[in-house]
Amino acid sequence: MRKSILVSEATHRRLAIAKMEMGFKSMDEMLARITSEISKARFLEASETFRSGMRRRHLSLTQVESSSETIRIELFRKWFQANETSFTRRCINQKVIAEESSSAAICRTIGGANPTQT
Repeated sequence: MRKSILVSEATHRRLAIAKMEMGFKSMDEMLARITSEISKARFLEASETFRSGMRRRHLSLTQVESSSETIRIELFRKWFQANETSFTRRCINQKVIAEESSSAAICRTIGGANPTQT
């Protein structure tokens, strides 16, 4: 699917000249390359910010890795505990519902009263 973007005449002219000078076959190819380069530049900038923070705190990559492992373990424990209780509740509820429906079916089969309605 093709989309169009609105740019001024001056910007369009500069983009067309850049496309020809850099040897791109299409404007789409050039814009894809530009966005890729922007992503790389942002990643390198974030990487440098991270490294400078490590230098300021006198930390090595090994120390950061070990501290992040501790944090990941703690977050996993909290997540597991939260999900374990909701999972356990769901299992108990499903078991109760299954038992109620099977006992109701048994009672209907024998002609007795439905225990969920009593």
